[in-house]
Amino acid sequence: MSDCIFYRDGDYFVPTRYAEGPWAPQWQHGSPPAALLCYGVEQHRNHDMHLARLTIDLFRAVPMTPLKLETDVIRDGKRIKAVAAALFDEQGTEICRASSLFFGKTPLDEVPERFAPAHCDIPYPGSFEPLPFVNTHSTQVMAGLNGIMEMQRVEGVMGSGSGTCWTRLPINVISGVENTPNLRAAIASDYGNGIGQVHVDKYTGFINADINLYLHREPVGEWVCVEAKGIAETTGVGLVESRLYDQLGAFGKVVQTTMANQRRP
Repeated sequence: MSDCIFYRDGDYFVPTRYAEGPWAPQWQHGSPPAALLCYGVEQHRNHDMHLARLTIDLFRAVPMTPLKLETDVIRDGKRIKAVAAALFDEQGTEICRASSLFFGKTPLDEVPERFAPAHCDIPYPGSFEPLPFVNTHSTQVMAGLNGIMEMQRVEGVMGSGSGTCWTRLPINVISGVENTPNLRAAIASDYGNGIGQVHVDKYTGFINADINLYLHREPVGEWVCVEAKGIAETTGVGLVESRLYDQLGAFGKVVQTTMANQRRP
């Protein structure tokens, strides 16, 4: 089961090595559970509705162990549908949860140019020489999700608080299930805090405990560009805002709240 991030075993989704995150081999990257929760809410989607928001709360580090996905339709209206989802470990502990909003589509003849989303002026993969992934305070080898995810950095140095990077997942999130456009957005959603990572000193970076994904349309194609900017306060609380692009232009945004994470020698 190496061609996917999760494979299904009864009621559980079992992570493969590609779910692993950068912090420790026993913990997942934030993007795989985000994508799994997105998959869960999409199972209740009406075909003519649009996923406008997906908010994810990461209560604790997500383990590299089987996870049970549970979903619940909170509101099933014609114009607004709300769906909740949660992931539990084998002991029944809730690891993370999501809330989502689906909007009914209202066709418009046109939208004035001043309101239109930004065009994509960012060089597309294959048309530029990507910058190397150099972390200003780390020599960590890419592994897990970061090892399989195709990434082409346009600008920014990791740890500097800003950057732009194209991402592409070359495997399925779930074995036997084709990645939907929303899943591709979800798998990119946790990369903002890495691309826009703030390192205020040699020992202090920032971690996030949430992901707020907003989509005004579905992405097209397999490449998703994350243009991220991080800020920090002396309280140890920060924020990362990321604009999401595909080859047509901006299609959404991610906002993540962050907190200082200190590692002393």
